[in-house]
Amino acid sequence: MLVMLNRLRLFAKNLFAQVRWKIVFLFFSCLLAGGVLFTRPPILQKLEFFFFDILIERLNPPPVREKIIAVLATERSMQALQQWPWPRSTHARLLGQLGLSKLVVLDILFSERSSAADDALLTGAVKKKGDVVLAAHLAPGPDGRLSRLVLPYRELFDASAGIGISNILPEQDGIYRNTIPFREIENEIVPSLPFAAFTALQTQEPSILQDGKNGRFIISLPSRKLKLDDKTQHKIVHPRVEFPVYEYVDVLKGLVAPDVFRDAVVVVGIAATGAEDYFPIGRGRVLPGTLYNAHAIWTLLHGQIPVRCSPWVDAMLGGCAALLSITIVFRGGIRRSLFFFL
Repeated sequence: MLVMLNRLRLFAKNLFAQVRWKIVFLFFSCLLAGGVLFTRPPILQKLEFFFFDILIERLNPPPVREKIIAVLATERSMQALQQWPWPRSTHARLLGQLGLSKLVVLDILFSERSSAADDALLTGAVKKKGDVVLAAHLAPGPDGRLSRLVLPYRELFDASAGIGISNILPEQDGIYRNTIPFREIENEIVPSLPFAAFTALQTQEPSILQDGKNGRFIISLPSRKLKLDDKTQHKIVHPRVEFPVYEYVDVLKGLVAPDVFRDAVVVVGIAATGAEDYFPIGRGRVLPGTLYNAHAIWTLLHGQIPVRCSPWVDAMLGGCAALLSITIVFRGGIRRSLFFFL
């Protein structure tokens, strides 16, 4: 019995001596792979962005119940209506043409007062329409961060169905893929312009919850939940077929039948070069800010939003992949393993 135990002990010792370096190599390889994916170096982020843009281009979300229409002021409207900014009475007349719509999202900032008569006309038009969401803007504060909230003038703000922040921010590579649905400004939750429009369309106001496990926020609706990533933002899924787009001046002059806008969500904004920024969204495509916000509303409505997994999940997957790959190499030999992968 003692002889067998000694032989087993000797066998285990020799076996450990043979595989010890492999165990050490395997451990540090898994640690390195997990650490690289946890930190997400720029080279991996570029690869991730590349494949994500392809994925977004090929996604085909389900149709949404709401009809979305854009009314954009391009160079043609600028030439027809001459000066910019236009009198507030012009925007009031446009709202009169959109009376049959379900919701109007005005992606134009009215922060400063103009003439008292024009301000009163626009305020009256917003109040008469009832369902109008207005744009606010985040400007740099004293510390240089986007922390100062610029709101519409008081009477217009009070007449609206809500306000939302229109700012959008790019990824590290300068491409715009996300939107932040709400921000905390001076201890108050302020929605983005798309989220304010989305909320106005709901029969029950969405709840904002926080996951106790990973700390991420969740937008809770009676029928579903929208998960945000670790930066409190969500990806934008762009429709394969663009929404109907009408020229501002054509709608203003009644050249577009009011019935076109019946029960639609109408997003109004500027798309003229020099008056509005155009944002690259990947794969060589660009969008004016107003259409980008319209796509964000559409994304919230259909709810199929890709969510980026946490760095810890990346690290675990990287470690497991390294463990599997190196185990195959050790068990099958280098040549047979290469043959297996090829």
